[in-house]
Amino acid sequence: MSNLIELTEKYATEEAGHRFQSEFAKFVASEKHNVVVETGAGISTLFLLNEMTNGNMYSVDTKPWCGFEVNHPNYELVLDDSLNALLPLFLKTGGWDFFLH
Repeated sequence: MSNLIELTEKYATEEAGHRFQSEFAKFVASEKHNVVVETGAGISTLFLLNEMTNGNMYSVDTKPWCGFEVNHPNYELVLDDSLNALLPLFLKTGGWDFFLH
């Protein structure tokens, strides 16, 4: 079950993405990456998931500041410190196509 549409309507507005998220997400998605990993979870997560048409996305964060939970079949939140989580995630997924820190 995905709640991406609801979250996008509420949080991922053009106003919220005025700094860079909207155009950045379009750029990342244009490359058709299979594995996208980011440290931190928030508004950028929503913009990226909305633009991605394939692949999986992983966010590594101990406590996402955004205050919402993303339920999407191609998304996983890893609740851990990046120093502890990145190597196990790499071993699980294999090589990453895009990494956002």
